[in-house]
Amino acid sequence: MPELPEVETVRRSLQKRIIGMQIKKVKVFNQYTVKYPKVDEFEKGLVGEEFSEIGRKGKYLLLKFLSGNILVVHLRMTGQFLFVDANQEEYKHTQVVFELPAGKELRFVDIRGFGTMHYFKPEEFATFPGLNKLGPDPFDREFDLDWWIKSLKIRKTKIKSLLLDQTFISGLGNIYVDESLYAAKINPNCPANLLTEKQATDLYWAIKDVLQEGIKHRGTTISDYLDAEGRKGEFQNYLKAYGQKGLPCSRCGTEISRIKLGGRSTYFCPRCQGK
Repeated sequence: MPELPEVETVRRSLQKRIIGMQIKKVKVFNQYTVKYPKVDEFEKGLVGEEFSEIGRKGKYLLLKFLSGNILVVHLRMTGQFLFVDANQEEYKHTQVVFELPAGKELRFVDIRGFGTMHYFKPEEFATFPGLNKLGPDPFDREFDLDWWIKSLKIRKTKIKSLLLDQTFISGLGNIYVDESLYAAKINPNCPANLLTEKQATDLYWAIKDVLQEGIKHRGTTISDYLDAEGRKGEFQNYLKAYGQKGLPCSRCGTEISRIKLGGRSTYFCPRCQGK
């Protein structure tokens, strides 16, 4: 599933390409992608909308229009936005197509078909529970060190499970949680409230640094992820923990271990992150 760096990379590539463009026509090929409003209202309502800004909250893309209306998109497992020439052969698994000026199209391609779209008026957007229940984004002002340390102290949940909880902190997934815990030398099984203040501080900065590195390398492509220009990410070439089972730890040489935690594959160094 695309995580914060992948969604941010898509946001940046869309920002460069579609701002100022007006939607000429919308074609929905998978009705289950459109969650709100009904498909016919979705297709008709978006015609004439002009893209003014592309935002992001956690793993959600926020495509904003001059009218004040907003298209909220979650890529889920395999969703991709591709900005292409209209005469380019249509991709298999194309779920929604936005026809744009100058012979261009914005296509939403989704192999698994779990991606979602909600088209809201401003007052509807303000009450959307999918966003209202999210914890702070690691790049939000609310995500400050004082809040972080206090929040960890009152939670007994295992730290990896807590970091995956989108109501606590938004945007992190399996890849970047494992990489952040590795960078901070913290065992994924450790209860959050047992972290020392130094460990909590190290993890706070590790999360920010790892996410920034992920964005710098345009995300991680393990299987399907592409940005809006059809390019793969490169952060998979810099992973130190995730997917590295049996390979030597870059710090101490110990083999990276893989365990199941909360049903999720978890990679860590049993020596550097042993306690």
